[in-house]
Amino acid sequence: MSASAKNNNNNRIDFAFIRKAALEGVVIFIAVILGFFADDLREKLTIENQKNDVLLIIHADLQQDIQLFEQLGQSFALSAKSGLYVYQTAENPAQWRASPELEKRILSLLSGSPIKQNRAGYESAKAQNLLTQIDDPQLQRRLGGYYESTSKHMTTVNEMLIQLFLTMVDDLTPALEFQSTASDIDFGSIKRFNDISSAELTRLRASIYNFLTFARLHAAQFHYFANQMKEIRDQVEDELRQNGISLPVK
Repeated sequence: MSASAKNNNNNRIDFAFIRKAALEGVVIFIAVILGFFADDLREKLTIENQKNDVLLIIHADLQQDIQLFEQLGQSFALSAKSGLYVYQTAENPAQWRASPELEKRILSLLSGSPIKQNRAGYESAKAQNLLTQIDDPQLQRRLGGYYESTSKHMTTVNEMLIQLFLTMVDDLTPALEFQSTASDIDFGSIKRFNDISSAELTRLRASIYNFLTFARLHAAQFHYFANQMKEIRDQVEDELRQNGISLPVK
């Protein structure tokens, strides 16, 4: 074989090697890029699933709170009505005596429960920085605004409620005796109405009036909060449905 033929053959071999190496390099490059895309897609899907999970918890929290706040609104309205009846019925010590209606209204006045708010879903979303992953920017703002603004308010209302309630119970103590009961959640029945002085009745009527005024004010407020939560809950449902998450029928 001549030198020229050998050179041509070597050139063909070199070109084939370069072409093969370049092709392999392109394949490796594409594989790496596809790997990055796959990792990115996998991460996005993971975050999306985490966001949907916390939205489902928030949805369940809102459902429970809506029911609770509607019940609290009704309970406060009933307490305010009962308190007004007691306040208007017992205007002097001679009128402070047992009657079926008065006993019923006093026991109604003493019913109720502290306020609580289910925040597990929201706190989880905030801790994992998933609120920013919500597609609807208005829902992001409403969730943060609702939970952050109402948290301190609920604490304040609870403290005021407990203080007003305890003051009323203290003023009722010399005026009533309760029949002991096995229940841990109510006062039982009224055993006896005691004779009380004008000063004692004045304090009692004042504490009842303060409590019923507070109860009347917050009965309306709890209905307002319940309606606000319904709007947020509906927005959460829209977000979940857009992401292919089915919800049970209300």
